This record gives sequence, structure tokens and C-alpha cells, in this order.
Amino acid sequence: MAKKKEKRTKAVKKIPIKKTAKSKVDKWKLKKNYVVIAPKLFEEKEISDIVATDEKNLYNRVIRYPYSSLVNKFDELSQYTTVKLRITEVKGKSAHTTFIGSQIASSYIGSLARRKRSIINEFMDVTTKDNSVVRVKITIITRNRISSSAKTAMRKVIGDFIRSKSSETTLNEFIMYILSNKIENDVRKDLQKIAPIKKVLIHKIEIKNTVV
Repeated sequence: MAKKKEKRTKAVKKIPIKKTAKSKVDKWKLKKNYVVIAPKLFEEKEISDIVATDEKNLYNRVIRYPYSSLVNKFDELSQYTTVKLRITEVKGKSAHTTFIGSQIASSYIGSLARRKRSIINEFMDVTTKDNSVVRVKITIITRNRISSSAKTAMRKVIGDFIRSKSSETTLNEFIMYILSNKIENDVRKDLQKIAPIKKVLIHKIEIKNTVV
């Protein structure tokens, strides 16, 4: 008896059902534009724009800005100096900042530090007249190589001077004094008694415990 041929059932190809794509929300459209405002120390100038979806995301954001553009002063040192500002308050569309520090570009320091010169770096925390603590990094570059004892003597001179100056000035006054680099003229005479000086710079400052 012949075997009946079994009918093969064709597999039904399932057609995938396309899901309706949900319209994607353009996150960029949710972002708002805010104007960054410099501290009172710099006359509350409008310095840049910044975007955020929520003003809460702006708080504590750090802005780095050229000191030369902030004060319209374009001498060599100012152009190599950057100030650090922290957003501490948002009012409407304005993001207000606090000064938290400044720094001179290392490339500028390096351009001055040629062969046969000594570089003296000194770190210290000083207290201002209004009890604000500022961390200061000082760089002294001499015209010739000097001995270790001469370096120690220079560190003492510059250290005593900075501590005295900070104790006599408020935080804002001290910041502006540092940024103007008046220290070089004020302390050069005493340093020159130890060895010829090429440059005296406050390489970096950082506010430790206060809001400007």
C-alpha cells in the first residue's frame, strides 16, 4: 500500500507590525540662554552666554575667562592671565558669578625661564584683613643662577611681604593688587639686595573660604 504523501504546511511568514515612532523631543529646544555676569569686583559686566535646560544645572559651574577681556587691558601679562569664576546665583536670565582664583599660563613662565637662570617657587596661605584665606603661588625668576641660601633668603623676603600686604587689605583689594602685578615693583628693591631679578609673579591664587 502506497504511503500517502504528507502535505507540508507552508510556514506563514509573520509580518512584523511596525510600531508608531514616538516623536522625539528636541532637547536643544528645551535649553534656555543665560547671560553670565562678572562679580561686583569687575563691575558686573556681561561676559558671555551659557545654555541650560534648568537653572539648577548652572550652580557651581566654573567659567574661565581671559583677564585682559574682563578689564580691557591688553598688556603681555594680562593676556596670559585667566580668571576663574563660579556661578553662585541665578536671577531670571542672569547667572551671577563669584571670583574663585586666577592663573598665569605656564607657557609664559616657561618663556622667561631660560638657561642659566634660577626659578624660585613658593606656596603659602595668607589671611586678609577681612579674614579671608587665599592660597598664593609665587614665582621669582633671577637673571643668573643663584645659591640655595640665596633662594631661601628670597623666599623669606617675598613671604613676609605677601603676609604683611594681605593683612593690611580686604579680599577684594588684595585680589586687585595681585592681578595688577604691582608686587614686582614693590618688592624688587629688597630682592635685588640678594640677587639680580628678572621677574616676580603671583603665578596663581585661589580663594579658600569665602565668596567675593
